[in-house]
Amino acid sequence: MKNKIIFIGPLPPPLGGVAVINQSFQNINYNGYEVISFDTAEKKEREDLYSKFKLKSIQRNLNISKKLKQFIETNRPDVINIFITSGMSILRDILFLRKM
Repeated sequence: MKNKIIFIGPLPPPLGGVAVINQSFQNINYNGYEVISFDTAEKKEREDLYSKFKLKSIQRNLNISKKLKQFIETNRPDVINIFITSGMSILRDILFLRKM
């Protein structure tokens, strides 16, 4: 059985700094590890990092947290990497860290 390494964070699109770095790290050869990703991006063409806070984003982040918990329980990773993004999503990332 191969060891598993999970990458949690946004993947393109949108094509942005954190998503590109996350994808780049996943493309590295991790000898002996199966690379698995959990995508947190909304898949919009562009994301407005300076928009006002919306209640809808809380629900989305709670849904992502629930899916992440199930994802981790199913995959049982040996290593977890979290790519933190800016704006209000930092609160979601704190929830991710608390669940692990």
